Amino acid sequence: MTKSKIMRSSVEEDLLKVLLNNPSDGITELYDVYASVIYGSILKTVNDTDKASDILLEVFKEFIARVKAAQIGEETIFFCLYKIAQRIK
Repeated sequence: MTKSKIMRSSVEEDLLKVLLNNPSDGITELYDVYASVIYGSILKTVNDTDKASDILLEVFKEFIARVKAAQIGEETIFFCLYKIAQRIK
């Protein structure tokens, strides 16, 4: 059985470049695109809005640190954020 890979799109690659070259713009765009869906998945698990907000902040901090350290694999940005959120919860 072959494991299927979901690779990042060119839009996601561009977003990663913006994060590296112009972090304030990149963080804003990243948050605008992914925050609500990641927050929703966190909230379903913790069932506490304050805790979910705190976890969301930690997820984005860790993701940005991974991008800066070139520790992001080939998975989609959403999947990477989701995995971080699952681990932090």
